[in-house]
Amino acid sequence: MTHAIVTAPDTSLQAAMARATAIDPDGWYGGAVGPAPEGTVTIARLAAEPGRLDVLSDLVATANGYGLRDVAAGFVWGDLVYRVLAAPLVCAAVDGIAPVTGPSSVAITFGDTGASVGVTFTEMRHLTLHPDASPEAVHCADRGALVAALREQFTRTLGPLVPVLSPRVRRSERVLWLEACDIAATLLTHVGEKIGRGETLRAFADALLDGTGPLPGRSRWLPFTHAGITCTHHLRHSCCRYYAVGPAPCGTCPLRSAEQRAERFREWNERRAAELAAR
Repeated sequence: MTHAIVTAPDTSLQAAMARATAIDPDGWYGGAVGPAPEGTVTIARLAAEPGRLDVLSDLVATANGYGLRDVAAGFVWGDLVYRVLAAPLVCAAVDGIAPVTGPSSVAITFGDTGASVGVTFTEMRHLTLHPDASPEAVHCADRGALVAALREQFTRTLGPLVPVLSPRVRRSERVLWLEACDIAATLLTHVGEKIGRGETLRAFADALLDGTGPLPGRSRWLPFTHAGITCTHHLRHSCCRYYAVGPAPCGTCPLRSAEQRAERFREWNERRAAELAAR
């Protein structure tokens, strides 16, 4: 791997998490580290008590005004994947440090609509590339070792949910893992654009999504030039089924034709160009 880690003055996990949280106004790329707040639910508990997943699916369906529980369950899966992956991936790719995760150490806070509103990582150990004498540090010899550790802990953390949600989503376990790969690649792409390090974070995604283990979906990049700028998109392996409640499939959906995809990408580039011009 050739991607570089940007080392900030403070390489503690808490500082890295704060920087990741600040990337997005809604804090989607970060989280909290410490004891789980009252009312949170761990991934392990959701897997052991699947009725909770049914309640969340019903809440999501009601909040969005549709009655397709299997689609709603798919949205719950995507939401949980994002919360589990986002902060560790961003902290690792940008700062070379990430929380150690497992099914019992990722606690999710849910809102009244069934959507997550926060995540807490309760395991105080952390993966790191930096000199760190604390007993919580799990040293990785190089970036390859860091990525391998992330890959292993992601599959271990999300693994208990997959056989439980698969029949509820009415999709195979492989398709659920493909969607997890799509989410990882997409969120790293978005963060790279936001912080001006797109190439670095795409390279990190390439290393993470190498097709090994239960993660079958490699990253698939498509640069698209229009309106004087080039945006690079990840072409999804799976459909999130947003089209069931939205106007049409997403621009990167495999259900899109090349012509439909180009139309959406032109709109995307024009919005991005306008944003850049307004700065």
